[in-house]
Amino acid sequence: LAGRTTRVTFEADVEDASRQHVSNRASVVVHPAAVYAGVRVAGGFGTVGTATNVEVIGVGVDGKRIGDRPIAVVVKRRSWKTTRKRDVDTGRFETISEPEETAVKTCELKSDAGAPVVCAVQGDKPGLYVVEATATDKAGHKARTSLSMYITGGGAVGWQQSNDSHLELVL
Repeated sequence: LAGRTTRVTFEADVEDASRQHVSNRASVVVHPAAVYAGVRVAGGFGTVGTATNVEVIGVGVDGKRIGDRPIAVVVKRRSWKTTRKRDVDTGRFETISEPEETAVKTCELKSDAGAPVVCAVQGDKPGLYVVEATATDKAGHKARTSLSMYITGGGAVGWQQSNDSHLELVL
């Protein structure tokens, strides 16, 4: 679970000689780093051939902005490789879609406590893009944030396909 926030729950149950139980539980949130990256796509969508601003901030676990922390941003275009394969046991064809991601932009930024910093992304094809921002605290611990955005424009876009049109009757 490196790079992810986790809630850890501790539970204890004690039984005495007269078989009476005393139980309790406590939870604690474990942060992967002292800083997180906040990510927003200005306008929500982008357009092919036009720069789209991805705004990034550094935020501490207390919710306050933090400046001067490195944040690495990688923007990937996600496409889907779809194949149809015959199931050996049933003889039916199954649709298998696997994501393929291509990095289209990287930005090495420093957070600013006063204003968002910007990574300008110019998508060359329409479709789904994934923005991953990794913030690093002073101790070198990392926390990753991801966000999806769409780039609109002319051209074909491949989407994930599934076997949703398949109906299985059980008698």
